[in-house]
Amino acid sequence: MGPGKALARLTAKILNYGQCTPGTLAIAKFTQDDVAFGLAGATRLESLIVRVKWTADRSSVKPLCNELVREFELYAKRKRWYIKRKDVIKRMTVAMLLELEIVRRVGRRILPGPEVCGKCKGRKHRFSKQKSMWFPCVKCKSTGRPFWDEEARAKYCRMRTARWRDTWSPRYRLFGSFVAKREARGLEHVIKRCLRGSYGPV
Repeated sequence: MGPGKALARLTAKILNYGQCTPGTLAIAKFTQDDVAFGLAGATRLESLIVRVKWTADRSSVKPLCNELVREFELYAKRKRWYIKRKDVIKRMTVAMLLELEIVRRVGRRILPGPEVCGKCKGRKHRFSKQKSMWFPCVKCKSTGRPFWDEEARAKYCRMRTARWRDTWSPRYRLFGSFVAKREARGLEHVIKRCLRGSYGPV
């Protein structure tokens, strides 16, 4: 069983790191002890991603951003990328975490959890007072989440769309794949050690 399918058996996310989440089938509870036990052997980055996305650990948000920025800056240095503005990597990192629904913006703060569409407030539909009807939200395309396209990514990174598409879009996809793989590895640790270890074979 893959990590995504196994974690889908959990009926709710942990709202903060000290809570349990109810489960189904063979999984009764998923506690902070399970997370700590499951992430044993995982790298620091893998552990931070899982803690922020799957346990909503606020204290790990800043370390996660700093760790990713450091990784990406080292990679850019090895590849000898020309970077005119110093904050490009940092802004691109935050945009990526937002798009991957690992963090959300609340004012100027970055907190764990997926961000909702500013127009429909996550409802996927908007109510028209004139027609007294609900209509699909055009801004988020009825997903309830902010819609990220090349223009939105370029705007967040304070860059012209043409330059983004020509230079930074391939790099952004490369970094996104890197983060997704680290998350998958972290979840594999949790699945193998917790679900197969503590709760028996799955």
